[in-house]
Amino acid sequence: MSKESAVDLNRIAHDESGPAENLKARIDILAIEGTIASARIVLENVYGANYTDFQHLLKIDGEWKIISKIYHQHF
Repeated sequence: MSKESAVDLNRIAHDESGPAENLKARIDILAIEGTIASARIVLENVYGANYTDFQHLLKIDGEWKIISKIYHQHF
């Protein structure tokens, strides 16, 4: 699984306010087992906020889909 297939950072980093400037992102693939996967996404400076997401993915018809997400906003 590539980083690009794990998460669409362009979608995360843009909203009606426009692109998040100086955004830093890191994707850690924690585990892949057949058609399931788990990933950690660290986002820094999303409009001044920092987040850690944990996502579960499922491979459906050859494409990885996010099926659940939890996150923590760092203060």
